[in-house]
Amino acid sequence: MASLEIWKTDGGVTVHEVADAGDGLKFEASKADEGGGSAIWFGARRLSGFYKKLPESTADACTAVGRKEGWDSVYINGRCVWADDAARAVTQVIEEYVSDLDDLSAIYGE
Repeated sequence: MASLEIWKTDGGVTVHEVADAGDGLKFEASKADEGGGSAIWFGARRLSGFYKKLPESTADACTAVGRKEGWDSVYINGRCVWADDAARAVTQVIEEYVSDLDDLSAIYGE
């Protein structure tokens, strides 16, 4: 079983659990189908609405969809695989701050 979480800018979380038989699942943006729509998929599970055209890169497609559908970040099995630019910047600042605290605790033994 694989788990994908879509964290939203409004604080909500959508969890998708998909059976993968241990083989893994593709997380990708599809090309337009016959009806002209593209979407983001996790295995056979559609995660986004259909759009006339999405970028081919999954990361760029997530950015485009995220802006329209209010996505903040996407996690697969607990690991962040995509985050909005603003969320990524905040995460980086927090990681640097925590790293600085770790450095200080090593110096002062706290």
